[in-house]
Amino acid sequence: MARRPTIPRTPTSALTKLRIERLHWRAGFGSTPRDLKRLVPLGLPAAIEELLAPPRGADLEAGPTPSFEGKVLDPENEWSHDVLWWLDRAVRARHPLVERMTLNLHDHFATSNEKVGDVKLMLAQYRTIRKHSVGSFRDLAHAMLEDHAMQNFLDLIGSNQESPNENFARELLELFTLGVNNGYTETDIRESARALTGYTYNWESKQYGFDTSRHDRG
Repeated sequence: MARRPTIPRTPTSALTKLRIERLHWRAGFGSTPRDLKRLVPLGLPAAIEELLAPPRGADLEAGPTPSFEGKVLDPENEWSHDVLWWLDRAVRARHPLVERMTLNLHDHFATSNEKVGDVKLMLAQYRTIRKHSVGSFRDLAHAMLEDHAMQNFLDLIGSNQESPNENFARELLELFTLGVNNGYTETDIRESARALTGYTYNWESKQYGFDTSRHDRG
């Protein structure tokens, strides 16, 4: 009888290294050599625990001041620096799960500066999502309702009792929470739009607010 070929076993430390690397790609943006040197001897459970309970202190690993073409990154004032600023955070994050979930949730609560037209608002939205990224989804959904970039992107500003805009209400039910055709009706969308009227924006003072006289009390 022919012998079965012997399948070489992967050494335990090498297998742990592979598992930690996969964990960091799934829940973060990959492992650094420093991560692997520290965590492989401790094992996979320690690596998982560190992701779920990140170290206190600075959000980012220490390093040289990030710059591009000789300029220090200035995401609020230099074109494209916002993207580079976020990439730098992903690379140097000491809380990779938080940063990864922030990216995932930004894709879920999708907005674009092409319409918003204000990088400061987009960065403020990043901070809002990051604050709630591994917390309560209910709290995040409420926060996104009050987020000025979202109010701009889905036309909440200017929606009033005379002409309720349904864009945010529709996305709230179809995309952000319940899912398409999942237990709500067109009437629910229309009534939600009425309930969300009254948010305003003053183009001269550039101030966002809420006007009770423009809110549908019905």
